[in-house]
This record gives sequence, structure tokens and C-alpha cells, in this order.
Amino acid sequence: MADVNINAKVRTQFGKGFARRARVQKLTPAVIYYKGEKPDHVLLDTHEIELALKQLNALFEIDVEGIKKLAVVKDIQKHPVRRTLVHIDFIEVRAGEKVKVEIPIHLVGETQPHVLHLVENDRVEVLSDPLSIPESIELSIEGQEAGSSLHVRDLSIPSNLDLISDPDFTLVTFQQETEEKASDTQVDESASASGESSPPEPGEESNSE
Repeated sequence: MADVNINAKVRTQFGKGFARRARVQKLTPAVIYYKGEKPDHVLLDTHEIELALKQLNALFEIDVEGIKKLAVVKDIQKHPVRRTLVHIDFIEVRAGEKVKVEIPIHLVGETQPHVLHLVENDRVEVLSDPLSIPESIELSIEGQEAGSSLHVRDLSIPSNLDLISDPDFTLVTFQQETEEKASDTQVDESASASGESSPPEPGEESNSE
């Protein structure tokens, strides 16, 4: 059921000093929040949780000293310079209850010739059943022309998801390729078609006899 299984130790000491010592011991402080109940303050193995966090929107089964909880990540705090883990917030999930998540946008298709696409935002916020969070949502850019744009409303949102993001939120814009860029592209294509290669650098000898 869960994407990630991880063990947690109950945290009995608090304060910045203890948190720093825990991180030196390769342990990351975390909190698991529940509806109508007191949260659990725990410690996680830093290496294990770093690997687990590479999976976006993963569903965690956290074993808190023998008591298993299903949860998703609510917030991640990192050191502003070193970018190492400082603290993680989880929120418990239950079957049938939807959670707020951000789903990546996956672009498919090709624009009109010499039209570039610029990604303004690459994720959309939705409510989803924690057991069926999609890896991504596709957005077609097929045939788009310069000056056009695509918005959240242009996405085909699966029926099991509830949209949170503003439908007018811009995702992708399109602009004409510059003349310089287009010229470079044409030269590369012409050289490739004719089989021409770049002249040898000074000092290089030709391999032809």
C-alpha cells in the first residue's frame, strides 16, 4: 500500500541544541500531525529519508516504535546554505480522505516550426486520494504558435482529482525563435543533410590518403 516504509524513534528531548546533536548523529527531527490528536515528535534516519524524498508525493508508512502510521510529507525545511535536511512535517492520511499535493506537468507534442516554449509553472495543486496520487499530468503543446499560452484550465484533470490551482494560472507560453537561433538551426540541418563536417583544427592532419 505504502510507497515507502521507514522506522522512527520517539523524540523525548527538544530545543535547538538537541536538534543539532541529532543531526550530527545522522538523525532528522520530524513531526507527524493527526486530526484531533496530539502530534508525534520523532527522529528519522537521515540517509533513509533523503532517499525516500526523491520520490515525489510518496505515501509513507512510518513505524513509530511498533505503531504504524500512513502519512504524506506536508513541509520540508532545509539549511539555507548547505541545503541539508533540518526538519520534516508529515500529516497522517486515512483511506477515503483526500490530501493536498502538487502534481508535476509533463509536456508532450511539438510546437509549430521555430516556436519556443517557456515553462512558467511546472506543477498544479490538487486534492487527491493518497493511495492514487498520479506521477504527473500531461499537457499537449502540439501545434502551438508564437504568442499563445496554456493555462491550468487546458489540463485534462483526472476525475478522481479536485483542482485547487486557479484555472487561469499560466503554465506555458510560446514565442517566435529569434532570427539568430533560426539561422544556426538551418546551418546545422544543412550541414547534416549534405554530410559536411567542420574543417579540421590547425595542426590536425587529414585522414584521407
